Amino acid sequence: MDYRTTLFYVAALIAVGCVVELYVRARGIGAHVEKVRGTFVPSPPKLARPVVLMVVALIITAITFPR
Repeated sequence: MDYRTTLFYVAALIAVGCVVELYVRARGIGAHVEKVRGTFVPSPPKLARPVVLMVVALIITAITFPR
């Protein structure tokens, strides 16, 4: 197996993982919620890092597309 094909599949797997991570963070699944005076105050989701990682993974996937 060529290194280019291996890199393609790893980058594609990372891109799929980033999509799942964005879904989980956007829905707030498993997020720690702070309680202030009896009411729950959710923190805003942090989406910047998974988005950047997904963009990089998609660029690598496009560059190393097996021929």
